[in-house]
Amino acid sequence: MDRTVPFFNSELLTSGSGTGGNAKLTIYLRLYLVRRDRIEEINPRPKQDDGRDLEVVPWGTPTGIGKAYNFAEFKQKVKEHAEGFWNNTNFWLVPPPDYRGLDYPVGNPKMRPNIECKFKIVWADGRDDAHAIIDCFCPIRPHRYRPYVSHPAEGALGGHWTCYDLVAFPGDFVIPGGKECTVNVGDPLGNMTTKTIRCDKELAHEAVCHEVGHLLGLDHVGQFLKTPACMEELKKNSVTGNGAAACYRGPTYPDTENIMGAGDKLALWNIMPWASRVTSHTGIGLQGWRASLAKTLPPKTLR
Repeated sequence: MDRTVPFFNSELLTSGSGTGGNAKLTIYLRLYLVRRDRIEEINPRPKQDDGRDLEVVPWGTPTGIGKAYNFAEFKQKVKEHAEGFWNNTNFWLVPPPDYRGLDYPVGNPKMRPNIECKFKIVWADGRDDAHAIIDCFCPIRPHRYRPYVSHPAEGALGGHWTCYDLVAFPGDFVIPGGKECTVNVGDPLGNMTTKTIRCDKELAHEAVCHEVGHLLGLDHVGQFLKTPACMEELKKNSVTGNGAAACYRGPTYPDTENIMGAGDKLALWNIMPWASRVTSHTGIGLQGWRASLAKTLPPKTLR
């Protein structure tokens, strides 16, 4: 996908509105999902890797794998999956030591709250009030088309999602796993023996949660960390280069397992959408703020 400039609303609630008496910063992403039953309805028209038109079946019609997908159910599950992931990141923003704007109670402050980072999807009424407009359709088979978000001419973000994008299909990325497994070695008709080795792990990736990360302004892990292999792809093509496999990989295996790589894990750099908004709400820059990844983070008691 192309690099996106995020469009979303945010709300900072103070005075102990969050968990454990903390403040709460919520991002609201307004989505307009458009049902598409025929390829002629989709713009730009989706193509296969060989340049031919993608074969699409109407919603509710059995696909090539024998399953029919319901659009209303898909839309509901988009919200459930995206909020289930991005609303439960355990991300916190810790204010600078000298910032008193969140201290409470007013007049006799005794607590300095941290900021809990939350996320919600809001369904837009139409194109005019949407942050992103997504065409949704069913290719006849999975793995035939990669979802994306980009900039349509009308200004809001747009893109293509498919009926398979809520399933964490194993991808093309394999990293060394932490478990041991037994493999057969030798001639199965002769002197075959068994051997214990460290198994590889095939990364599973759910596209919708990844694409929502892009809508929040997050780049692929290789682009964010500026890995040489990804930077080389961007030199080749500044528009589509970050969609290359090299940009889904990081310098370490945990980087590649990130939601903005090829997996479903989080790292502290994924907090950037909330960090960018906290400056607008508080009126101070990012200097002195700290990011934390924790289930709970009690407010600071002032003396």
